[in-house]
Amino acid sequence: TIIRTADAVGADGVILTKGSVDVFSDKTVRATMGSLFHLPVVTDVSAEEVATFAQAAGCQLLATALDEQAKQHFAVDFGKGSLIAFGNEGGGVSEELLAAAEKVYIPMYGEAESLNVGVSSAVVLYEAVRQRHFA
Repeated sequence: TIIRTADAVGADGVILTKGSVDVFSDKTVRATMGSLFHLPVVTDVSAEEVATFAQAAGCQLLATALDEQAKQHFAVDFGKGSLIAFGNEGGGVSEELLAAAEKVYIPMYGEAESLNVGVSSAVVLYEAVRQRHFA
């Protein structure tokens, strides 16, 4: 779902850290609806490599986190290059990536405690699209 959403928003690629889903499993390939073949997907990358890449590419490194230091995703300037880390519901973004990144959260006003990672990625990525194309 995240790969498909990244394709839909025109992202430059998707980076999967070590321990992420097998991108070529039948279920994952089906869920991408062909998007797996429309944009680069890099797998088995360490958190340190992600942070190094973001810095070398001149991108801001953002990570979704429920943290007192996090700011609402609406307040982030997505006008500049961004590498956004999303974590799974159980473990979230790794501590190593959180230490290197600016923390961002999606405000929720109902009783739900969280959104799944596919929905969270869509919300944040489409805020970047809104800012870049419609602000």
